[in-house]
Amino acid sequence: MATSVRHLQSLGALLCGVILSIGAFNAQSSEAATYYVATTGSDSNTCMQAQGPSTPKRTINAALNCLGTATGAGAGHTVQVAAGTYAETINNNLPGGTSWNTPFTLTAATSGTVTLQPPVGAGRCMLIARATSQYAIISDLVCDGLNITNEGMKITDSSYGAASFIRLQDMEIKNAKHHGILVTRSTDDEFIRITVHDNGTTDDVDNGLYISDTAHRALIVNSILYNNHASGIQVYSTTTAPDGCVVQNNRVYTNGTSGLVLSATNALASNNVIYNNHTAAGNLLGKAKSALKVGGISNGVKLYNNTVYGQKANSSDKGIEVSSGAANTEVRNSIAYNNAKNLSTSGTNTLLTNNLTTTDPKFVDAPATTDFHLQATSPAIDAGVPLPSVPTDCDGNPRPQGLAYDIGAYEFG
Repeated sequence: MATSVRHLQSLGALLCGVILSIGAFNAQSSEAATYYVATTGSDSNTCMQAQGPSTPKRTINAALNCLGTATGAGAGHTVQVAAGTYAETINNNLPGGTSWNTPFTLTAATSGTVTLQPPVGAGRCMLIARATSQYAIISDLVCDGLNITNEGMKITDSSYGAASFIRLQDMEIKNAKHHGILVTRSTDDEFIRITVHDNGTTDDVDNGLYISDTAHRALIVNSILYNNHASGIQVYSTTTAPDGCVVQNNRVYTNGTSGLVLSATNALASNNVIYNNHTAAGNLLGKAKSALKVGGISNGVKLYNNTVYGQKANSSDKGIEVSSGAANTEVRNSIAYNNAKNLSTSGTNTLLTNNLTTTDPKFVDAPATTDFHLQATSPAIDAGVPLPSVPTDCDGNPRPQGLAYDIGAYEFG
């Protein structure tokens, strides 16, 4: 009897050991991993080998496919790409994470050295259009749309569901035939420190960054958008307006028609510097355009501490325009200067307070160096009202620096 008990005890200990070993293996296999890609690599290398920098994959797609597109397949994992030009397109196979604490990350090993340049006839650099593509960070890549037929990047939905919680940061998007970036029917996406330029060919249509139907709660911050065929940034829909979007601390200039167009609800645009838009390249000099426009279906848009300058290619151009049909717009602490007409409002229940639209704001050097900081003698200094949703200026300096908020995108001092 004692022998049988000892035998059962030994068997139980063995089973416990096996279970513990399996648990340890599973824990190890779920640990965050980095998959490497290089122009010197080979797609024949296994996914296990690609986790070593000396045996990388050759293409970005091969590394992405190591993770797949199941729910949370990329959580905590990274695909790191070495310098070079990659002639491929990422076509709706982006892995996703499970939260911003455990995102999937696709990144360049060194910022600005990795160019995604699809071959002739490809649709775009990236299509992200499935529900499992969420909590994904794409950073430090260049999308060169020289050969593509559509947008540089598109974030949207498909039969696989809608992508959401996508973050593009420290990226450059250029040379696309149509929009630089198009976002439609995707929510909670973020665009941080991106540079979007020289995109579009269709007059009055192709924008640098276009936030469209039901693309709610988009965040666009600390970015530069210039030389795009139509608007630099357009947050716009005539069906379901984007709601709750934030456009903050951006420089938007020399685009073909407008700097920023908002046909949205409950949007905040603050600390943006918008200047010298409506150029000959947009082919619409004969038509009036506005640098910063609130469109007719908008409701609850807030324009705080923006600087708008140099919209005057057409004698009917406007710096800041609140269109007929727009409701409950607030324009506060903003400068509009040296535009054909600085401010035009025809919406309902529009609040205008502490703006500078008839007096020289005394910029440091707007005409020559586009320096829109304030001189010590500027009438914009200490002339604003406190706005809790704008605690810092475009440089990140706390507001106020003096006795009160300054008007415009920059605090003096």
